Amino acid sequence: MLLIVCVLGLTIAGASAQTVNCAKALPGSRLSARYNETIAHAVHSMTVAGLRLFSDKAAAVNFVPTVNQDLSHVKSVLDHAPEVALGNDFNTLSMNIIDNILSSLGNEKDGLGRYFRQNRF
Repeated sequence: MLLIVCVLGLTIAGASAQTVNCAKALPGSRLSARYNETIAHAVHSMTVAGLRLFSDKAAAVNFVPTVNQDLSHVKSVLDHAPEVALGNDFNTLSMNIIDNILSSLGNEKDGLGRYFRQNRF
């Protein structure tokens, strides 16, 4: 995963992954020092709708392990990114995904947990 993140970061920075050392390239890339953590969290919070932004062939069986948004559930990590019902208030899939995320903030199944709600980070 870290290799993918590094190569993607270098691509964004306009460098070739074959000629640049990732540890040396990151500071000059204008990417956050926590870029790898951000990408890992994003991937492990994906839904099928999010995966479809990359491939319209994404399906319920997708082998992308994700955190179970229902933190009270016994199984904390799902084997596949889940399918989540989206509204259609907006014209694009991206906006409907964002609407779904923002609409669920603060409920018990938002994936953020009690600590986040108490500290409001």
